[in-house]
Amino acid sequence: MFFDFDGTLVDSEPLHYDCWMQAVRLQGGYVDWDDYVRRFVGVSDFDVGGILLREAGLSPTESDAREACTRKKTLYQARFVNELEVGHDICDWLIAAFRDGLTLGVVSSSLVPEVEPLLFRHNIRAVFDLLVCGDHVAKRKPDPEPYRLALDLA
Repeated sequence: MFFDFDGTLVDSEPLHYDCWMQAVRLQGGYVDWDDYVRRFVGVSDFDVGGILLREAGLSPTESDAREACTRKKTLYQARFVNELEVGHDICDWLIAAFRDGLTLGVVSSSLVPEVEPLLFRHNIRAVFDLLVCGDHVAKRKPDPEPYRLALDLA
């Protein structure tokens, strides 16, 4: 049984949103929460950075978009381990499923350093037989490559 990380095991999108708004605020970038959810969930950070800067009235270069992504990533990395939570009921269920012999895995487009520390913090990393993240594949979700790799490894 494979689980997505963002949006399934943790509700990370509000933190991503907050970090994006901080990252582009000085350049005048802003969208409200509903607009962000409708337009940017599942979109690559590089694309989000460029769009937010363009909508702020700028003509961002590739370097500008990359810089916005770096600011957002730095903000996110400084906060996610302490601010995101895997629910106690989810942790309890995962531990019980592991004890019952189910093969469990996490398949995420997020990178290992954005997933594994939270699993360790909640003492559930050991219940997962495999971890397939965005840094393990050439194409991230929604492409099926991460799930295909997980099936090959299971």
